[in-house]
Amino acid sequence: MSKKNQTIKFKHPSTLTGIPLILTGTIMGFGKEVRKKWPEEMGEAPDDMLLVWRKDVFGNELHYAVDPMDVIEHL
Repeated sequence: MSKKNQTIKFKHPSTLTGIPLILTGTIMGFGKEVRKKWPEEMGEAPDDMLLVWRKDVFGNELHYAVDPMDVIEHL
């Protein structure tokens, strides 16, 4: 079961190649927060969708909508 502030490893397709990457991030919210952050793109997101936050190697803060099926591991 996923909880807020829990760190997870998840699959996410690369924007350059489309090949899935394994990323690590922190759960910041669920379906309601995903729909609020991206109302047009994710307006139909289910309640179990995860809003995940991480920093990249350059220090940029990134947010992802992650399907629970893409979670590899809870850390």
